[in-house]
Amino acid sequence: IGATQWISNGITYWQYNKYTSQVIIKNLLDIDISTHPSQMIESYLNYPYSVKSSKDNETVLQWLAEEKELQKKYQKITLWIDNSKTLLKKIQVMDKNGNESTYTFKKTRINVQVPENQFSFKIPKGADILDARE
Repeated sequence: IGATQWISNGITYWQYNKYTSQVIIKNLLDIDISTHPSQMIESYLNYPYSVKSSKDNETVLQWLAEEKELQKKYQKITLWIDNSKTLLKKIQVMDKNGNESTYTFKKTRINVQVPENQFSFKIPKGADILDARE
């Protein structure tokens, strides 16, 4: 519950949940990459989508599980695409238990130099810290 941020500088991994005010710190190599947002997003792109709606600036694509697929991991996946930039704006996923997760992408930049300090994380004041590094 709440907004979660994942930050890594290539060595350290921070996961911050604003709702619980908790920071988890791990070595990046200790992270199960299949649970990383970029890997989850990639897995959502391999479904046969249909166009749900299309406007001048946005197309909404949707995949729905067929009756024989109801026990699969996902039941419904919806993608919002910015037509002018051909960028993914949002993903909404419903799992087999009816739980919904939404990923929103803001300020997406492609092929730009990113300052090194972009990949550091300043722990918010008062946050609970769980440092799982050895």
